[in-house]
Amino acid sequence: MMKAPRILMKRISLFALLALLLPAAAKAAAPVNDTFEKASVLTLAAPVLLNQTGVGSTPDALDPFIGGVKLARSVWYRFDAPMSSNYNRVVINDKVGVRAAVFELKDPDGNAGTLKFLTQTNNLTPNDVEELIFSIDPGRRYYVCVEGNGLFDVTLQSTRQPNDYFQDGIALTGNEGTVMGSNVGASNVNDVPTTLPTHTPGSGVWYRWSPTFNGQAVVDTNFSERQPNVEFDTKIAVFTGGSLATLVPVASDDDGGFGDNSRAVFAATAGTQYHIWVGGASSLTGPFYLSYFAEGNAGKFEIVHAPEEVSETQGTTQFHVCRFRAGNVAANVTVGTANGTAIGNADFTSINSVLNFPNPLTDDDGWRKTVNLTILQDLVLVENAENFNLILTAPSPGSSVGDSAPATVFIRSVESATAAGFADYYLRIKENLGFVAIPLVRNSNVGRVVMHVTSSESNTNQVQPDLDFYPVDEEVIFEAGQTRAVVYFYVLDDGLYEGDEVIRLTVSSLTPGLLSSGIDTLEVTIEDDDLPLPVAGRVSAVLDSGDIAGSVDIKITSSGAVSGKVIMAKGSLPFTGKLVNGRLVVRLGSPTSPLRTLTLELINSATKSYRIILNDGDAGSAVVINGVFATNYSALSPCPVAGMHTFSDLNGGGGIPALFAASIKVTAMGDATMTGKLFDGTTVTASGGVDTYFDAYLGASLYAGKGRVFVRADLKAAAETFSGGYFSLLRPGRANQTVELPNLDISASGRTSRYIPPTAGQRALMVWNPAGVGNADLSGGGFAVLTTKALNISTANKVAVAVPLPENLKLTITPSTGFFSGTVIPTGSNSAKPIQGVLHQGGAVNGYGTGFFLNSILPGKIKLRGL
Repeated sequence: MMKAPRILMKRISLFALLALLLPAAAKAAAPVNDTFEKASVLTLAAPVLLNQTGVGSTPDALDPFIGGVKLARSVWYRFDAPMSSNYNRVVINDKVGVRAAVFELKDPDGNAGTLKFLTQTNNLTPNDVEELIFSIDPGRRYYVCVEGNGLFDVTLQSTRQPNDYFQDGIALTGNEGTVMGSNVGASNVNDVPTTLPTHTPGSGVWYRWSPTFNGQAVVDTNFSERQPNVEFDTKIAVFTGGSLATLVPVASDDDGGFGDNSRAVFAATAGTQYHIWVGGASSLTGPFYLSYFAEGNAGKFEIVHAPEEVSETQGTTQFHVCRFRAGNVAANVTVGTANGTAIGNADFTSINSVLNFPNPLTDDDGWRKTVNLTILQDLVLVENAENFNLILTAPSPGSSVGDSAPATVFIRSVESATAAGFADYYLRIKENLGFVAIPLVRNSNVGRVVMHVTSSESNTNQVQPDLDFYPVDEEVIFEAGQTRAVVYFYVLDDGLYEGDEVIRLTVSSLTPGLLSSGIDTLEVTIEDDDLPLPVAGRVSAVLDSGDIAGSVDIKITSSGAVSGKVIMAKGSLPFTGKLVNGRLVVRLGSPTSPLRTLTLELINSATKSYRIILNDGDAGSAVVINGVFATNYSALSPCPVAGMHTFSDLNGGGGIPALFAASIKVTAMGDATMTGKLFDGTTVTASGGVDTYFDAYLGASLYAGKGRVFVRADLKAAAETFSGGYFSLLRPGRANQTVELPNLDISASGRTSRYIPPTAGQRALMVWNPAGVGNADLSGGGFAVLTTKALNISTANKVAVAVPLPENLKLTITPSTGFFSGTVIPTGSNSAKPIQGVLHQGGAVNGYGTGFFLNSILPGKIKLRGL
């Protein structure tokens, strides 16, 4: 009875075994770019990779999330940016639907877990096109990660020009017009029509035009120049069709326009869209004009190359009158001069001439005429400032005059005139004065002089235009013979106490070629006459000047009640008090201690800023901190950097390789608490607050009151951003009352980073093993841990596997804070040495990568990757 079931079980086991083996045998090989380290390369010269596949690719623990979903498979691409550009995209033509994202490599020694996210697509619709648009900077490396269980094509489009690629052609509006463009940085790699005309632009850019008329149409690049008076040899081509593959050449030209410029003529059909490709001959690049119009158009006249300024002794100079959008017809216009402050036939020779432009198809003069201009030297010492206008009038029927006329020409006088200035360097006025007349003076009364007076805020956080004063932007004219004028400065009484506010007035000459007399900058101080009322909030700052070092944390209520503490080497000094007329002075410490006072002053009610002054009688010095802004974080307006941050000193000092590592917890109310350890393992706890710039200021006592520590940490809301920290260890005593410490009074640079604790089951830490390196980088102080595998620590298993002898490494992490500790046996030693540190996330630090810090009495650093 038992044999039949036993035979059946054997058969089932055989079928199960076959079921397991068959899929394994049919499994596709992994693509060559399955991993981040083996990313396929895209370049501007070879920007297209066809028939890519994600079939057979495998997920990696460091692969990114795309669309909030962890990738099931991934293939990688990379390229190095040769330039700066905002016009970049990766185009993915997929068969099955893909997820994809673009990243920037911030850490040269990093991996897929250290990339900075730029953009993504999460469109799983098959047989469509995805576009990932992003900006690049020269010398940076960028990665593309794609998840797709099928075939797709990848194209890199990177350029400086917004209309470099066919699909980005700029639309030309109306039946005629002129636009300015450039082909600098255009590439057109893999963006060339399948069928080419005779004249094909190199490094071209694209335009689209749909005329509404039937008949001969013209597109030209007349008067394009690579620099003034240096023609740009252009080419132009016109097509019809809906895509690069289906474009049909309609017309093209090289040198058919003015000089080396191009002029293409074709029979236009109303409503048809024409694609225009403009570029430089022989790969020349530069700016150009593109005109489009109907053949037979009379054109628009413009003044070109008019001199902005000439000398009184200039003699004869030239300018041009050009006819843009000129068809195969003649036209004319009158060129003339008009008096300004300079007088015709006294300061210059007046012009009033008709310029006849023949048919440009038979004569280049039909496009451009040269006009001579003669400047006269006068003998009058006192006269108006020299300027006049060049004008175009009476264009022939069908033609018009453009915006370049009138063109103003300044004549620089050879007589000795001087610019004006302020009479004094400083001025003080009351806030309720309303306005004040400020004098301007000049030494010479020769000629008419135009001055320009502007205002600027010396402290934009304190004084605000249109709230405290009306901005000044005014021209002041000195007529011939006049040596004094005034400019009016208006002050606003806002009813808020802001303390003294300073505005800077600057005067400059709009009349060219003048030497200044007088003072060109005036500081105006507005004296506040409002009653200072308390501004509730919290102010925190570092005290560091001369022999004074420490931190201060103060809370202020709406009634003016003040409480806080100062952390210094001498002790933790609490205080209380109340603001009276915006000011509080308190004595710190006991009545028998050396005189030490703290002053708190309201600077500006509008900006909620205070001044903090600490006078230390013992040190014989003072520290003044201006512009400490009160914070008022609440549940409705929480501190933007609330959460967990990690802090570590990197450089050490006083012969100690690394001093400090800590976790900083910030609440929604802006309270900051710190728990950390010194290099010798001594625990440090501190408290403080976060200011409006997201700097945390924290202080604490050490060694049973025999030393002090304070920290300023620049916190960031983004997990991938590193920022600077500041650490000082002040007059420490004994560590656990057993080991005498050196007399340290130092500060060391540090790093802070937003730390996101891992969720249950996530990997919290790994000792990274870069491909091809062959060891995890734990070096310095005579030891090097060699390993060919990654050591993982998860929230479920806090202790990592030990590295085999002769070197031995053990680590334990506290996932909630990012702290880790452990031991290492240096090479040639039999005893374990303690190590400790804290995790960072994102970005590079001194080339050591993401999530690292080894803080130990041993010199050296370790690459630790926090996930």
